[in-house]
Amino acid sequence: MRDLLFSPEFWLAMIAAILLKLRASPQITIFGAITTTASAISCALVFTEPLMDWLELDGEIYTYAVCALIALTGEHIARQVLSLGIEDAVRLLRGNKK
Repeated sequence: MRDLLFSPEFWLAMIAAILLKLRASPQITIFGAITTTASAISCALVFTEPLMDWLELDGEIYTYAVCALIALTGEHIARQVLSLGIEDAVRLLRGNKK
């Protein structure tokens, strides 16, 4: 993870993925943009290396593409959580279906 944090390629992949998602959804608020961006970067930092090991991918070739995909996935999850209403969140936590 330390190598990713200081890698210019990592930050380039993160900027590209985040700009793509923010551009694709114009109704997002500033708070939503900050939250989803933090989620995207956190997910990429935490899950890239374990996923690369699990899939047995070559790190020199696939690392930054996997970072971008994980960042997009983490950003999407954060956006879905932010879009939940209070009733939906309580229902989800309790395990109730609609």
